[in-house]
Amino acid sequence: MNNPIITAWLLDAGTWLALALLAACLVYAISLLLFPGVTLELSATLNRRYSSRRALRPLEIPRATEAFFYRHHRLVGGLLLAGVATFFLLFFFGYPRDTVLAGIAQEIGGALAGTLVDAAEWFLLSANALIGIFALAMVLRPSVLKPLEAWSNRWISTRQALRDAERPHEPLDEFLVRHPRTGALLVLAGTAYIVISLLIALR
Repeated sequence: MNNPIITAWLLDAGTWLALALLAACLVYAISLLLFPGVTLELSATLNRRYSSRRALRPLEIPRATEAFFYRHHRLVGGLLLAGVATFFLLFFFGYPRDTVLAGIAQEIGGALAGTLVDAAEWFLLSANALIGIFALAMVLRPSVLKPLEAWSNRWISTRQALRDAERPHEPLDEFLVRHPRTGALLVLAGTAYIVISLLIALR
């Protein structure tokens, strides 16, 4: 990143975030060392598990929309064709390629900018050409799309993929319950190591 203002802002934000996390670790370790019972009770109260699978459940319900698109296939296909035609008109007659290339080249360099712009253009052209073919088939003969629909219309469950990540892993909590002061000393040692490393790096 060549923008010095953004770079300085990110460094400052990262520094303050690191300091806040270190301060929180320090307070937790001291309270665990001095008041282990109260600290562990407070941690148990705050340490609640939130299920992303439960939150994603409404999004996982399959909803069939094929009937609407087949009932209005000419309208949907016509709108897609109009969008594709608009893209090609703008691309070939109103696309300021030199301006876009110069703007990107200032950020990442000329050679890489040219490659990136060429790749983006070919992707957009290919994608819109495919959409145009799809829209034309939808207008003229939507039954041709049924094999493609059967192949692509598969339900992939993110909730199933997240099942293993949802299982609680609590060895650290169990260790702190059994050995609160030892855990506090380990947290203090780790915090001290990070602080010393930061001080050496900033010298």
